[in-house]
Amino acid sequence: MDLSSGTKWNIRKGDYGVAASKEYPIVSLNLVIGTSSYIHKMTGNLKPVPMEFFVSRNYPNPVRNITQINYTIPYNASKLHVPVNLSIYTMSGRKVTTILEQSKPAGYYTIFIDISKYPFASGTYIYRLSAGKHWKSQIMQVVK
Repeated sequence: MDLSSGTKWNIRKGDYGVAASKEYPIVSLNLVIGTSSYIHKMTGNLKPVPMEFFVSRNYPNPVRNITQINYTIPYNASKLHVPVNLSIYTMSGRKVTTILEQSKPAGYYTIFIDISKYPFASGTYIYRLSAGKHWKSQIMQVVK
């Protein structure tokens, strides 16, 4: 069973193959065969790779000390890592700070922001998270 899509495969010898390419010279596969409960038991630590970009609202909101933002970076066959940027702006569009700026692979992430480490006054801010060609903005309230 393909755990990312739920597709059931009936594999017979020689039916499927994986070819390496210049971008992906090494291919590693783990094949688990058995009942659904056995497959779940053997792969319980694996999370499926996200196929869609998602950015949650920060929690808690309004923020007094620390807030968290959950986000996903979707799988992209042409790029193993994409540039990720999280910046915070005032309501007038002036950048206050950049919280995160690095390259990451597809996956599920959580970022914690301790607002005491940044130059925030009480008020309403916009945070913008971008990952490759995807981006999303949300509103965050800060109460000091």
